[in-house]
Amino acid sequence: MAKRNSNNSVIQETKNKKSKTAKQPDNGKDTSAKSIQGFSKDKLINILKTMQRSRSIDNKAMRLLKQGKSFFHIAAAGHEAIQIAIGLQLDSKNDWLFPYYRDLGTVLMAGMTPEQVFLGTFAKATDPSSGGRQLPVHWGLSDRNLPSQSSPTGTQFLQAVGTALASKKKKCSSDFAFFDDFLTIFLTSCTFFLSATMTASAVSTMIIFSMPTAATRRLSARM
Repeated sequence: MAKRNSNNSVIQETKNKKSKTAKQPDNGKDTSAKSIQGFSKDKLINILKTMQRSRSIDNKAMRLLKQGKSFFHIAAAGHEAIQIAIGLQLDSKNDWLFPYYRDLGTVLMAGMTPEQVFLGTFAKATDPSSGGRQLPVHWGLSDRNLPSQSSPTGTQFLQAVGTALASKKKKCSSDFAFFDDFLTIFLTSCTFFLSATMTASAVSTMIIFSMPTAATRRLSARM
């Protein structure tokens, strides 16, 4: 009996040691790490909030359109992650952004507010993009280096490359060292139409003159 009690006490002591050294459940949160891939907890929360804000605005705008309370909207749902990633690289004081109509998340990161988005939705005179003269989601913010865009997809290629060429000739400075000493031009589109004259010309000019232009593309299903 004494031997059995001794064995039981040894087993219990071993269990207690294991329980002390075992990692406690953290509900998916790594409390030991101060940052994840260089992002602090607060930064990641802000990124998530911006993604949720983009989706909420998008959902509201689509409901207004279906209710007949607005006249135009092109959804950005499903694009939030890449759009926020682009926005994180923006320096609104130096960089120029040439988005297209689905880039809601990116323009929010550039500084556009939800109120300004809906001013465009209802074509109000105080709409910062065009004063209500253009269709909604034709983004523009003069104080954020975000020129108002045209409706045809691809026209922003020429605008972006022209701005990049001007910046190169003027030798504008930028914090983006990997684009030499010039500011960065962020260009987005749903796809590349290389057969289109204006897009082919823009891409060719970009290559020939080594433009400081960062272009992204996203393939979208045609309705």
